[in-house]
Amino acid sequence: MKTGYSVLEVGAFFTAANLLSVPLTYALGRWFNRWDLKRGLVAVDLLDGTAYLSYGFAHGALAPVWLFLGRTLEMLSSVFYPLYPA
Repeated sequence: MKTGYSVLEVGAFFTAANLLSVPLTYALGRWFNRWDLKRGLVAVDLLDGTAYLSYGFAHGALAPVWLFLGRTLEMLSSVFYPLYPA
């Protein structure tokens, strides 16, 4: 791979991120019970928009880095998705 990461290392990162999202989703849900939900929904759109911009910059030698950043931002924004039904 061009970036030097093995498939196992990248898989471990995404597994850790998914495991961390469980308590983070719970904590954010509790926090947004007391705070304005609209701010959380704005955070979803900002994170997703930034991820899509990073996908747009993904070309050349730095393409794997931009793709990794975009996917990470999308995973982070998914933590806020449970706010939509509220």
